[in-house]
Amino acid sequence: MKIFGLFILEIALRAVAAEAGRTRAKESAEQLFRRLMASDSPPANACYVLAAMLERKRVLKQVKTEQTPEGRVAHLRTRVTGDVFIVPDPRLRLDELENVQNEVAELTSRSRAKRIMFKRTC
Repeated sequence: MKIFGLFILEIALRAVAAEAGRTRAKESAEQLFRRLMASDSPPANACYVLAAMLERKRVLKQVKTEQTPEGRVAHLRTRVTGDVFIVPDPRLRLDELENVQNEVAELTSRSRAKRIMFKRTC
């Protein structure tokens, strides 16, 4: 009976660790989005794709959409803190999506690499 209880505990601990890993991944995507939006010249395509990802994960919620002289912009609010971000629609074409996907993947991997290097130096 003890072995069975330990087995159940092991499964529960693995489930918690997996959930914690998913939570960290969400936080890092949100942190990357915040960092890019706070920069002087945020990459419009990458910010738009990250915003769509975070909206799909229910981290961001679209409050409204406006048509401006520069184009359409979306007002997105974080569900937890209520922070509002204004993200311009870059009007991506289907043939541009692969390049933008690679750009976002590079930004996220660079962000993770910095975090790993920081952990190793501390």
